[in-house]
Amino acid sequence: MSDEVDYDLACAVALGLVECDCFIANVNQLTVLDDELRTIGVISNWLDPNDQLHALTRDYLITRSTIQSAMTKGYGHQQAAWKLAGTVKVRELAATRANEIRNTARLLLHERGVMARAKDHGYKLFL
Repeated sequence: MSDEVDYDLACAVALGLVECDCFIANVNQLTVLDDELRTIGVISNWLDPNDQLHALTRDYLITRSTIQSAMTKGYGHQQAAWKLAGTVKVRELAATRANEIRNTARLLLHERGVMARAKDHGYKLFL
């Protein structure tokens, strides 16, 4: 299973740069789906820390998780103004970092020909 997976394309999907129903990705695992959206495999620890694109994807996913966590924890009833301001700042910094990571990864994906392959397969690209 893992030999047949296009991990670079999976990174592009995880980064939100390619729309493809063939993968569901998070930091810990990659779920591979068939044409009817049935799970055909789950690969744990799919991101190779020695691969620059994989490392960027991992950082992006962790940063996006930070944003979601800040949004969930920061908006409650009767939040102190200082706590809400801190939450907004965390979210803004994480969003800026996520965009920087994504832009760097986008260049690497183009260099590796992943975006061209995705376009050839008819996947929607988010440039």
